[in-house]
Amino acid sequence: MIDQISHVLRPGGLIDLTEWDFHCYNEDFQRIELDDVATTEKPWWPRWLAYLEMAARRRGGDVNAATHIHDWVSRHPRFEDVIYNEYFIPATPWVTDSTLDLHIGVAMRENIQIFLKSGRPLLLGSGVPEQLVNELQANAHKELMEDDTRYYVRVQSVYARKLHRSQPYG
Repeated sequence: MIDQISHVLRPGGLIDLTEWDFHCYNEDFQRIELDDVATTEKPWWPRWLAYLEMAARRRGGDVNAATHIHDWVSRHPRFEDVIYNEYFIPATPWVTDSTLDLHIGVAMRENIQIFLKSGRPLLLGSGVPEQLVNELQANAHKELMEDDTRYYVRVQSVYARKLHRSQPYG
């Protein structure tokens, strides 16, 4: 994909890629790791995400684009001035000392609730039993609505310029 973008951009044109890594982070910005994905207990939303990643892999997909976009663009010979940023965005409205973060948390929680519903066909289509999907979805929804749920999502962003002059490629 990066190579295809390099062919359609004009010299000096900007590539700007932003993606999240399909993981959940705690209030110390540490990724929430699950000891055993198969257990059905809190934390529910990180568990739902783990099942989603597993379902995508079973169907031949990969959810690791965010992890690789910096390398992909940096190593491509047609791009220069590569800039990488990462942002931690509240997934629920728990950061109350900032009105902006509170509003972002409300919007993110609404988006995640929709995402929970939209991921259902992928989970079911990859062989996750419907009863388990129902349990994961209902508990993740409930967890996200609780006042003490403190999650972040990490968004990774890369932008760069296409070289002004043609460089040998290959």
